[in-house]
Amino acid sequence: MADGKVWIRSQWKPKGETHLHLGSKGFLRVVFTSQDDKDRVFKVGPYFYAPIGLYMWSWMMKYVPEHETFTSVLVWIRLYSPPLDY
Repeated sequence: MADGKVWIRSQWKPKGETHLHLGSKGFLRVVFTSQDDKDRVFKVGPYFYAPIGLYMWSWMMKYVPEHETFTSVLVWIRLYSPPLDY
């Protein structure tokens, strides 16, 4: 998780502290000590950690990662030299 903390410092540049917690099913929880940092991070996105997209939302009471299912995923596609009619 040290890499995650380095990434957070370099990408988000928080003024306060951030605490990173690994959860089940690959979920990460980031706790901000500064509301301004949290607000800025949620406004700027999307974010990618290496080739992996980070899907972020604010914490909800009684949230259980094991019950989470994804119904859609944002995908970025890069097309190199597509024909002009595309």
